[in-house]
Amino acid sequence: MKISKLKLLVICICIALFVIPFFWINPGEMDLGGDSGRLYFYDPLSLLKNVSLYTINPEGIGNVEYNVFNIPFLILTSIIKLFLQSPYLVISLFNSLKLVVGFIAMYAIIKELLEVKRHHKSLRELSAIMAGLFYIFSPMFIGNFDRALTNHDQVFLNPLIFYLMLRFILVSK
Repeated sequence: MKISKLKLLVICICIALFVIPFFWINPGEMDLGGDSGRLYFYDPLSLLKNVSLYTINPEGIGNVEYNVFNIPFLILTSIIKLFLQSPYLVISLFNSLKLVVGFIAMYAIIKELLEVKRHHKSLRELSAIMAGLFYIFSPMFIGNFDRALTNHDQVFLNPLIFYLMLRFILVSK
Protein backbone atom coordinates (compact mmCIF):
# COMPACT_ATOMS: atom_id res chain seq x y z
CA MET A 1 0.00 0.00 0.00
CA LYS A 2 1.55 3.24 -1.14
CA ILE A 3 0.76 6.53 0.61
CA SER A 4 1.17 9.72 -1.40
CA LYS A 5 3.29 12.57 -0.09
CA LEU A 6 0.22 14.77 0.43
CA LYS A 7 -1.59 12.11 2.45
CA LEU A 8 1.56 11.69 4.53
CA LEU A 9 1.58 15.47 5.05
CA VAL A 10 -2.03 15.33 6.29
CA ILE A 11 -1.12 12.53 8.70
CA CYS A 12 1.89 14.50 10.01
CA ILE A 13 -0.27 17.61 10.49
CA CYS A 14 -2.85 15.57 12.41
CA ILE A 15 -0.15 14.13 14.66
CA ALA A 16 1.28 17.61 15.29
CA LEU A 17 -2.21 19.00 16.05
CA PHE A 18 -2.80 16.11 18.43
CA VAL A 19 0.41 16.83 20.35
CA ILE A 20 0.10 20.65 20.58
CA PRO A 21 -2.55 20.82 23.38
CA PHE A 22 -0.34 18.78 25.71
CA PHE A 23 2.00 21.79 25.86
CA TRP A 24 -0.73 24.38 26.58
CA ILE A 25 -0.66 23.78 30.32
CA ASN A 26 1.87 22.16 32.60
CA PRO A 27 1.38 18.51 33.62
CA GLY A 28 -0.67 18.30 36.79
CA GLU A 29 -2.44 21.61 36.20
CA MET A 30 -6.01 22.02 35.02
CA ASP A 31 -7.55 24.56 32.68
CA LEU A 32 -10.77 25.47 34.48
CA GLY A 33 -11.26 28.91 32.93
CA GLY A 34 -13.98 30.15 30.65
CA ASP A 35 -17.73 30.23 30.92
CA SER A 36 -18.31 26.55 31.56
CA GLY A 37 -15.88 26.07 34.45
CA ARG A 38 -14.83 22.61 33.19
CA LEU A 39 -15.16 20.97 36.59
CA TYR A 40 -16.54 17.94 34.77
CA PHE A 41 -12.94 17.09 33.84
CA TYR A 42 -11.89 17.06 37.51
CA ASP A 43 -14.49 14.58 38.75
CA PRO A 44 -17.05 13.72 36.06
CA LEU A 45 -18.54 10.82 38.02
CA SER A 46 -19.49 13.05 40.98
CA LEU A 47 -20.97 15.63 38.63
CA LEU A 48 -22.95 12.88 36.94
CA LYS A 49 -24.25 11.48 40.24
CA ASN A 50 -24.96 14.77 41.99
CA VAL A 51 -26.05 17.21 39.28
CA SER A 52 -26.86 15.75 35.90
CA LEU A 53 -29.24 13.03 37.00
CA TYR A 54 -31.51 15.52 38.76
CA THR A 55 -33.80 18.05 37.14
CA ILE A 56 -33.82 20.44 40.11
CA ASN A 57 -31.14 23.10 40.29
CA PRO A 58 -28.68 22.03 43.04
CA GLU A 59 -28.27 25.62 44.27
CA GLY A 60 -31.83 25.49 45.61
CA ILE A 61 -33.08 28.62 43.88
CA GLY A 62 -36.11 26.85 42.44
CA ASN A 63 -35.11 26.68 38.77
CA VAL A 64 -35.74 23.45 36.92
CA GLU A 65 -32.91 22.54 34.55
CA TYR A 66 -32.69 19.51 32.30
CA ASN A 67 -29.06 18.42 32.18
CA VAL A 68 -29.85 15.12 30.55
CA PHE A 69 -28.12 16.17 27.32
CA ASN A 70 -24.85 16.16 29.25
CA ILE A 71 -25.14 12.56 30.51
CA PRO A 72 -23.51 10.75 27.52
CA PHE A 73 -20.59 13.21 27.53
CA LEU A 74 -20.10 12.79 31.30
CA ILE A 75 -20.23 9.00 31.00
CA LEU A 76 -17.59 9.09 28.26
CA THR A 77 -15.47 11.51 30.28
CA SER A 78 -15.82 9.28 33.37
CA ILE A 79 -14.65 6.23 31.43
CA ILE A 80 -11.67 8.09 29.96
CA LYS A 81 -10.72 9.54 33.36
CA LEU A 82 -10.99 6.05 34.88
CA PHE A 83 -8.21 4.90 32.54
CA LEU A 84 -6.05 8.05 32.44
CA GLN A 85 -6.40 9.01 36.15
CA SER A 86 -5.48 12.65 35.44
CA PRO A 87 -7.69 15.64 34.64
CA TYR A 88 -4.72 17.19 32.80
CA LEU A 89 -4.56 14.26 30.39
CA VAL A 90 -8.33 14.24 29.88
CA ILE A 91 -8.42 17.98 29.10
CA SER A 92 -5.44 17.70 26.75
CA LEU A 93 -6.96 14.66 25.02
CA PHE A 94 -10.28 16.43 24.42
CA ASN A 95 -8.53 19.58 23.13
CA SER A 96 -6.37 17.43 20.86
CA LEU A 97 -9.39 15.66 19.42
CA LYS A 98 -11.13 19.00 18.82
CA LEU A 99 -8.17 20.28 16.82
CA VAL A 100 -7.68 17.10 14.80
CA VAL A 101 -11.37 16.59 13.99
CA GLY A 102 -11.76 20.28 13.10
CA PHE A 103 -8.80 20.09 10.71
CA ILE A 104 -9.92 16.83 9.12
CA ALA A 105 -13.50 18.07 8.69
CA MET A 106 -12.40 21.31 7.00
CA TYR A 107 -9.90 19.39 4.86
CA ALA A 108 -12.65 17.01 3.75
CA ILE A 109 -15.14 19.83 3.09
CA ILE A 110 -12.75 21.71 0.80
CA LYS A 111 -11.77 18.50 -0.95
CA GLU A 112 -15.43 17.73 -1.65
CA LEU A 113 -16.26 21.22 -2.84
CA LEU A 114 -13.38 21.55 -5.29
CA GLU A 115 -13.79 19.87 -8.63
CA VAL A 116 -11.74 16.81 -9.46
CA LYS A 117 -9.55 17.28 -12.51
CA ARG A 118 -6.72 15.06 -13.62
CA HIS A 119 -4.00 17.68 -13.65
CA HIS A 120 -5.03 19.63 -10.56
CA LYS A 121 -5.40 16.84 -8.02
CA SER A 122 -2.37 17.93 -5.97
CA LEU A 123 -3.54 21.55 -6.08
CA ARG A 124 -6.88 20.43 -4.66
CA GLU A 125 -5.13 18.55 -1.86
CA LEU A 126 -2.88 21.50 -1.02
CA SER A 127 -5.86 23.86 -1.00
CA ALA A 128 -7.73 21.57 1.37
CA ILE A 129 -4.70 21.33 3.68
CA MET A 130 -4.23 25.10 3.73
CA ALA A 131 -7.94 25.67 4.43
CA GLY A 132 -7.85 23.19 7.31
CA LEU A 133 -4.79 24.86 8.82
CA PHE A 134 -6.30 28.32 8.35
CA TYR A 135 -9.47 27.20 10.10
CA ILE A 136 -7.62 25.70 13.06
CA PHE A 137 -5.14 28.55 13.58
CA SER A 138 -7.31 31.55 12.70
CA PRO A 139 -8.35 33.53 15.81
CA MET A 140 -11.49 34.69 14.02
CA PHE A 141 -12.86 31.15 13.97
CA ILE A 142 -11.62 29.88 17.31
CA GLY A 143 -11.51 33.10 19.33
CA ASN A 144 -13.64 31.54 22.04
CA PHE A 145 -11.99 28.10 21.94
CA ASP A 146 -10.82 28.52 25.53
CA ARG A 147 -14.40 29.24 26.66
CA ALA A 148 -16.29 26.64 24.63
CA LEU A 149 -19.18 24.96 26.39
CA THR A 150 -19.67 21.20 26.26
CA ASN A 151 -22.78 21.56 24.12
CA HIS A 152 -21.23 24.30 21.97
CA ASP A 153 -17.99 22.87 20.61
CA GLN A 154 -18.18 24.69 17.31
CA VAL A 155 -14.46 24.26 16.66
CA PHE A 156 -14.99 20.72 15.41
CA LEU A 157 -18.71 20.08 15.56
CA ASN A 158 -19.96 22.62 13.02
CA PRO A 159 -17.52 21.60 10.26
CA LEU A 160 -18.11 17.92 10.99
CA ILE A 161 -21.89 18.26 10.73
CA PHE A 162 -21.54 20.36 7.57
CA TYR A 163 -19.27 17.73 6.01
CA LEU A 164 -21.66 14.90 6.85
CA MET A 165 -24.60 16.85 5.39
CA LEU A 166 -22.56 17.68 2.27
CA ARG A 167 -21.64 14.01 1.78
CA PHE A 168 -25.28 13.04 2.18
CA ILE A 169 -26.38 15.60 -0.41
CA LEU A 170 -23.68 14.59 -2.91
CA VAL A 171 -23.89 10.82 -2.50
CA SER A 172 -27.51 10.44 -1.28
CA LYS A 173 -26.49 7.80 1.25
